[in-house]
Amino acid sequence: MHWRRASGEPLDGAVMESIKREFSCTSSFLPWISEGMVTYSNQEKADLHFMYGFANGNDLEAERLYRQHFPKSHVTDQKMFERFHRCSMPQQRGPNNITTRQQKLLSSIQRKFLLNITGAYNTTPTAALKVIEGLMPLHIKAKMQSTLVRVGRLGRNCDYEGIHFDHESYKQPSPPSTIHPALFSLEDRKTHGGQVPSNRTPIEVYTDGSKINNQTGSAFCVIANEAITKTWKAKLSPANTVLQAEMLALKAAIEWANTANEDVNICSNSESSLQALKSFNVKSKITQEAQITFLENARIRLGWVKKAHIGIKGNEIANTLAKEATTDGIPASLPFPKSFLKKQLLQLSLSRWQAEWDNGETG
Repeated sequence: MHWRRASGEPLDGAVMESIKREFSCTSSFLPWISEGMVTYSNQEKADLHFMYGFANGNDLEAERLYRQHFPKSHVTDQKMFERFHRCSMPQQRGPNNITTRQQKLLSSIQRKFLLNITGAYNTTPTAALKVIEGLMPLHIKAKMQSTLVRVGRLGRNCDYEGIHFDHESYKQPSPPSTIHPALFSLEDRKTHGGQVPSNRTPIEVYTDGSKINNQTGSAFCVIANEAITKTWKAKLSPANTVLQAEMLALKAAIEWANTANEDVNICSNSESSLQALKSFNVKSKITQEAQITFLENARIRLGWVKKAHIGIKGNEIANTLAKEATTDGIPASLPFPKSFLKKQLLQLSLSRWQAEWDNGETG
């Protein structure tokens, strides 16, 4: 049996791939979305798609695709949407205040699909089915996703599992760049091919970032006439990434070079940071600030040094300083990346799930 639209036409491969890609279907659910592999009706298949998308925090996208590929005339249980949105994402009270009755209703909805996916006996406890498939209970998933959106996207403070999440501690989307595209030209001020700038000047700055033993450091050094004239080291939070450390070092080096009143070559072994500086649509605040300072001073040039490239004195010194900065650098504060917020929320959600399993009467 194949997927079909309301008109009776089968869904083509492109549509199927779109559904797979948008829902990022993996693990044991993948066989259930392939054409000709199950004997469920189109309605049941559509329900499975919607259920999987919602269970992975993609409820709005799940509903969009559901309605797109299975129009209203083909859907036999339109109340499913209202039940999901009313019970798991209440507009007035919020998902953090889901009642016990609503939790049971969500669990009963999820149970139907868990039985279809696993092929287990109807007597199998719902709690056990969730563990078997690794699908988090919907009421926990809804709370986790709500907190993620509130803190990471809407810029609101939120409490979750007894922990207060301050949105200012996490990286927020920055407004579009204020630099006019006509003025945004960095190509003529960067070197390519993984080499140090060919037009070497008396002043060279080397930057680097490091993460050792869960500690993050950022540093740069200034070399003039083969002598080290300045060093800078900063220690970041363990939650900050190496990319953030490398971008901070670049920003600090650019700010220093802006006050030098001389031609300065800044060399970095972070190609991703240099690419970010070149991007016009960058959303990182620290990168935008570095871009503005860099564009204001035409005497500053950038160069890329391959990480595997040895024998460059400044590069080796910057690498050593970055490692030292993980322990004795000046404390620096940067917003935590969104990936760290997701990791925190996932750990709290798994702990809640484990607690419900331990205290459950079935399973």
